[in-house]
Amino acid sequence: MRLPQTGDDMTAKEQRMRRKVDRRQLEKFRAQLGLTQQELADLLGVHVRTWAKWIGGERACPWSVFVLLRMWVADPTKTGDKPLPERSRKKAGGR
Repeated sequence: MRLPQTGDDMTAKEQRMRRKVDRRQLEKFRAQLGLTQQELADLLGVHVRTWAKWIGGERACPWSVFVLLRMWVADPTKTGDKPLPERSRKKAGGR
């Protein structure tokens, strides 16, 4: 059985995987995108209760979701095949 690693023993990948997502930042991203919790959950492909658990601290939000939201806030047009609702793009991107 492998013991959990800490500090200098961890690889860079293991350190990235243990990053904590700031749940307040998740809610800030949602507000910046101008989406409801349901709209954002649908866009992410998760149940709205999952989103609520992430922002409520009951479950850890995957780091990949945090990075994706950060990218969408920077450029709301880059959501792949699921475009943001028109009202959100105008609010978030100023277009």
